[in-house]
Amino acid sequence: MDMMSNLKAFATTARTGSFSATARELGVAPSVVTKRVEQLEAALRTRLFERTTRLVTPTDAGRRHLPRVRALIAEYDATLAAMTARTGALSGHLRLKVPTTLGERVLGPALAAFQRRHPAVSLDIALLDGPVNPVETGFDVAIGAFTPTFGGVMDFPLRPLRRHLCAAPAYLAAHGVPRHPRDLLAHACLDFAPSGRVWSFRGPEGPVSVEVMPRLAANDGQVLLEAALEGNGIALLGTYLTAAPLAEGRLVVVLPDFAMPELLLKAVVPETRAQAALVRALLAWLDAALGPEL
Repeated sequence: MDMMSNLKAFATTARTGSFSATARELGVAPSVVTKRVEQLEAALRTRLFERTTRLVTPTDAGRRHLPRVRALIAEYDATLAAMTARTGALSGHLRLKVPTTLGERVLGPALAAFQRRHPAVSLDIALLDGPVNPVETGFDVAIGAFTPTFGGVMDFPLRPLRRHLCAAPAYLAAHGVPRHPRDLLAHACLDFAPSGRVWSFRGPEGPVSVEVMPRLAANDGQVLLEAALEGNGIALLGTYLTAAPLAEGRLVVVLPDFAMPELLLKAVVPETRAQAALVRALLAWLDAALGPEL
């Protein structure tokens, strides 16, 4: 009996809620996952899941054991990674959460290069916007700019994330150029939904905030960029998306005298994984691959 494989089947199923989804993630047949969970239940002499035709949910005993099992798996993976690191080669598996557009534009290429450098490393990348607690969701690293502080995690700052308002020249020609943030209330606004509808600025006379009623709200920056390029409104976007369109004149900065507060892109890592060689190597790689700011 491979007890570690059984523990991983249990922890993964608790997260996915499905033997089939766990099988796809682990690269085995669903019957293998079922057998591994049943072996673990037999060894513990307790049921770990309630099974229905649609969903598999942890029992009270399963929920009670889950945090310790996750910590044990993390320690096991960290030990293997440390042992292989001494040979000069990294190996292992990481589950990552990254923001959607930033992942596609910036982090995706950096992660691809990391895997090219370390062929024995496998990655499971989820593109999600909004805060995620990696302790509860089973991620080794959760990257985001709107991440609150969670218990049992460590924060690793990556880069400042600058934003500004921009619009197509055709939109401004048709609807006028706002001179103050309050003028935005009379304009079509394109809002990045995870950041909320309150847009805050630092102006010549101090901070000012307005709550916009967006013509378009989306959780993907690329969608907002395309809408802005079409002249559909004024968008709040990260500079990593707008550098080229601004240089080409397809977009112009709106309210240049009113700066948007910077965000901080950071990686959030469970304390049990923070010292793992593979996690440390990935964070160091991203730190070297990213520019001075985004």
